[in-house]
Amino acid sequence: MTRTIGLIGGMTPESTLEYYQLLIRATRERLRDPDPLRNPVIIVYSLDLAVVAELQRAGRIDELATHLAGICETLRAAGAEIGALTANTPHLYIEAIQARTRLELVSIVEATCRASVALGLRRPLLLGTRTTMESPMYRDRLAADGIELLHRLRELPHYRTTPMLVLSDIGSEREVVRALEAGADDCIRKPFSPTELLARVERLLKRP
Repeated sequence: MTRTIGLIGGMTPESTLEYYQLLIRATRERLRDPDPLRNPVIIVYSLDLAVVAELQRAGRIDELATHLAGICETLRAAGAEIGALTANTPHLYIEAIQARTRLELVSIVEATCRASVALGLRRPLLLGTRTTMESPMYRDRLAADGIELLHRLRELPHYRTTPMLVLSDIGSEREVVRALEAGADDCIRKPFSPTELLARVERLLKRP
């Protein structure tokens, strides 16, 4: 049996419908139930998007997280066992939302990044609102997957002494430090010049 799903919808209604249909289709494919009427149990809360947009424009993030967490609690009280936000932008505050609700939330960002890595995508295309496009949430999460890959490579005997140079658009100093701690010998942030790249590669190759 599948768990009862709670969707925070209305951000926008069109995306809510898409999530609803995809969940039903995916569940049927996964269960392979011979009964064509087999559907997952889904509870949808269609919120007032104007309220969310107003709080976001005003920068009242704590209030916004509390508002969305309250909706999560409403879904949980209605029987939802797992929840999802049907838009990218609210994932900027998903940690704050999760801290305020007992309903387990699935992150679109986490799921998308895991799928991208599993498929071996090097340049996944992201389309979204201006807020989503300008935020670092996807970039930093994909960078984290690259760091995890470094950890795994360094555990393999063949790669323990192989020089590793990371080319990335990692934006924060913290992520650069994490890459170096994970086993990278050097890290170059984009954009960089071919001359700089060549110099760094030559330096690594000269190391004993």
